[in-house]
Amino acid sequence: MTTIYDQISSNKRETIVIMFAFVIVVTLLAFFFGEVFVGEGAGYPIMIFAVLFSSVSSVSSYYFSDKIALKITLSEDLLLEGDFRALIRKIQQARKVNNLNVGDKIDLQYTLDQEKIINTFKVEIVKITNVVDFIKSDVFNVIKR
Repeated sequence: MTTIYDQISSNKRETIVIMFAFVIVVTLLAFFFGEVFVGEGAGYPIMIFAVLFSSVSSVSSYYFSDKIALKITLSEDLLLEGDFRALIRKIQQARKVNNLNVGDKIDLQYTLDQEKIINTFKVEIVKITNVVDFIKSDVFNVIKR
C-alpha cells in the first residue's frame, strides 16, 4: 500500500525529471537555432544562455507556482461583480415576464443570497433598473410601482 509520503517522494522525483528534461530540450533547441540561423559555432554561447534561462525558469516555477496560480484565479471582487451582472439580467428578465416597460419604476423583492450583491451595488442597480424600494423576501420578484 502506498502511503502519502511515498506519493510525495514520487512526485518530487517526477518533478525533478521534468525540470531536467525541460532544461535539456531548451538547451538543445537553442544550440540548434544558434547553429542554423546565426552561424556555425554560434550555438555554444546561445546554449549557455539557454541553460541559465531554462534552469532559472524551471526552478522559479517550482518554488513560485502556487503564487502564480493564485494570481490568475478570480478574486472575490470579480466574482461579486459577475453576480451583480447576473442579478441585473434576472431583474430585466422579470420585467419582461411581468410585461413592464424599461422606464417603469419597480420594487424589488430579493432573497437572502442576493443581499450582499444589493448592498454592494445598490446605486448601480437603481440607475440601471429604476428600482425604488428593496424588499427582503423569500422569493425573487419585481413589482410595478
